[in-house]
Amino acid sequence: DSMAWRDEGLVLSSTQLGERRFLVCVFTKDHGKRLGVTHKRFDSALRVDVQWTGREHHQLGRFTPHPLSDQVTVWPTASTVGLAMLSMTELLADTLPEADPEPALFALTDRTLSATHRLTQQTMPTKHPAMLHSASLHWLSAYVLWEVALLSHLGYRLALDQCAVTGVEDGLCFVSPKTGRAVTEEVGAPYRRLMLPLPQFMTQASEQDATSQDIRDGLTLTGHFLERHAIHHMQKGRDGNGGNRRSNATGGNVPATTHRQKQAMHMHDPAAARMTDLRTTQSSRLPIARALLFGSLPTSPSLG
Repeated sequence: DSMAWRDEGLVLSSTQLGERRFLVCVFTKDHGKRLGVTHKRFDSALRVDVQWTGREHHQLGRFTPHPLSDQVTVWPTASTVGLAMLSMTELLADTLPEADPEPALFALTDRTLSATHRLTQQTMPTKHPAMLHSASLHWLSAYVLWEVALLSHLGYRLALDQCAVTGVEDGLCFVSPKTGRAVTEEVGAPYRRLMLPLPQFMTQASEQDATSQDIRDGLTLTGHFLERHAIHHMQKGRDGNGGNRRSNATGGNVPATTHRQKQAMHMHDPAAARMTDLRTTQSSRLPIARALLFGSLPTSPSLG
């Protein structure tokens, strides 16, 4: 006897098993993160209708995925949006335990990725660099807020809505790297060197557009807490993500290089490639694509 179910999902990774077999990791709406074997490679972030069949619910089964629509656009891997999309799928593959439904996180992830389709419709007809840059920054700010939501789903909620000391909701400028709670400029100024900057787009009261530096600060903030508090979730994910990670000589765990990552390294500038070489020799558990994204953002608000 065999078991079967059908669901909609987002492809997180495809790992080649042999000449004509791939291990595909899919984040499904009602069944959580699941693994299955297919005879075809599927792009990360692709939205699919997937059927799973297997002998036992907890065993590796067979996937039959069918693309649902073009609502998720495949961006150039070396673009900031493409790197963020790849980072998103790798974080999910690494941190989510298998077969644990997360419908709210799935819905948020689906909405965030679907927004790239609207972004394409808005900017590609004109291909104006300034418009594309501005629209990309707007989506990247949504990506950073998605990482905040991921932390919350993993059990670590950042308190960015009011000052931890005074209780006021305006003028929040810093976050404690220990508690994840925000404070105002006045409270945090004496400890500036020890605090994490809080970009205004991450606060509830702000309607400011994000700059490149804001996105860098946001990624630094969420990255700190992902590194510090999601490690045990990442270990769970690593046990069943199709071998996405390997150990380096120093004993740390770093992402294995996927086809799309190789493409990103190839297409990027030499500085980013050198950063990636350095990145893969260290013990950080965050995706390479995320490091490439951070390195590709200019430190000034302008296009540069």
